[in-house]
Amino acid sequence: MTRRRPLILAASVAVAAVAGVWTGDATAPTARPRIDAAALARFDLARVHARAQLSTATAPREQRAAALELAGVYRRATRTLPGQQAALHQVASAYNALAAASSPATYAAGARRALRVDSALANALRRPAGEPGDPLIPPVLPLVMLAAAAAGGAVSNRRRRPRRPDPPPPPPETPPRQPAWDTPPPFGI
Repeated sequence: MTRRRPLILAASVAVAAVAGVWTGDATAPTARPRIDAAALARFDLARVHARAQLSTATAPREQRAAALELAGVYRRATRTLPGQQAALHQVASAYNALAAASSPATYAAGARRALRVDSALANALRRPAGEPGDPLIPPVLPLVMLAAAAAGGAVSNRRRRPRRPDPPPPPPETPPRQPAWDTPPPFGI
């Protein structure tokens, strides 16, 4: 019996792992659409070109036109990159605000904001939602494993009628002791 218990527990853990993986796959959210690589390449090319125009612009009028062009690049990209629409709109509004800057101080603040939201978008495009950041272990797996291990433990721990032990052997007979000089006499003699 002692050899069966570990086997039952191991089998219940194996069944729990398989059931947990299957349950995790069944309850996992549907796969999100991947980013279209060709659309992303076209967007990057247009963005690099528009940024180059903005960085070479010296007059406020040229800067305004280049910032509006860059905002348009981000706005047009919302059609080809649907998973990033919110971030693209945020960057487009930052470049629109940059184009509307009326002083060097507001232009500098707008440029910092545009760089901040643009880098956040770049991070989001590097690792789109639903990609490698998803958990490797389905959230249901530990619960299913615990239930299966408990069931296996319960099955292997069934009450059985205890086996009656053999009676102990009788003690060896010892010869009666002879009284020694320091042993008191038996009581009553």
